[in-house]
Amino acid sequence: MKVCFIGTTHAPRTLSSAAKKKGFEVIDEIYGADLVFVSEDAPTDETGKRDLSAIARMTRNAFERATCPVIVTSQVTPGWTRLLGLPIYHQIETLRIIDADKRADNPEFHLIGCLNPANSLPPRYQEYLNAWSCPKFRVTYEEAELAKIAI
Repeated sequence: MKVCFIGTTHAPRTLSSAAKKKGFEVIDEIYGADLVFVSEDAPTDETGKRDLSAIARMTRNAFERATCPVIVTSQVTPGWTRLLGLPIYHQIETLRIIDADKRADNPEFHLIGCLNPANSLPPRYQEYLNAWSCPKFRVTYEEAELAKIAI
């Protein structure tokens, strides 16, 4: 399976390294990918306000160009994913610079924000998640967004 990670910070590099260790082919182009992950950190100003415009641009671009599921792992404000209005997923990751590789290689769980958590995930996305032996939870977008902030 071919997986593309988009972003300029440590998260896409760390997540792509973990995916390679699980046997996934990591590619740089959206076209031809079986899954596309948007994993960009949001700049935060001195008052704590996040600028989510780059993440929105990356996500829209990925959705327009991809023929596969698009998954955002970036920290966004509750309600952001739903307001974006695209049928994407919001998967939280719990990476910290101090132990990011360990946490990417051995996640405690996968929490996936969905438009409708009662629906099953696309088969390729489920296959990707199943590469890790940890619990998987489908929740609403807002529950995933809030959990990411809390963690």
